[in-house]
Amino acid sequence: RILMIVKERLKPVNITWRGTRTYVDPTGQATEYGYSVVPMLFIGFAVGFISGLFGIGGGSLFVPLMVLLFRYPPHVASATSMFVIFLSSILGTTVHAWNGSVDWMLVAVLAPSAWIGGRLGAAIANRMSGKGLLLVLRITLFVLAIRMIVSGFAGS
Repeated sequence: RILMIVKERLKPVNITWRGTRTYVDPTGQATEYGYSVVPMLFIGFAVGFISGLFGIGGGSLFVPLMVLLFRYPPHVASATSMFVIFLSSILGTTVHAWNGSVDWMLVAVLAPSAWIGGRLGAAIANRMSGKGLLLVLRITLFVLAIRMIVSGFAGS
């Protein structure tokens, strides 16, 4: 979270990654970013471990790492993170369903609203600039951090 707050003051990581891609945003500005399989696998394992250990969403770790370490554009980082989380949630849901831990009535109630919210969020994100998207992410992470701190002190 701190990395996302001070991102503008940080110098980009000067690493030439094995794989490179170019993203052209709707305004025509091109951004080059990169990746390497071994660091990505390590980061995926570490994020999964930390997420499972502390019960936090992996996206709050994936997106800052992709933006800061691999220079992913915010739109590409958030979309990639969402897809990874989607795949891992299918596996987690399958295991929980197999163990009989899923409240299917609650799923029937929440799934349509989650689908609508996801579509609406993606449509809004497509209209936002990269800086605007990062600002929303920063504010969200800050509010969640404050909420966690307050609930930790309140004991709830």
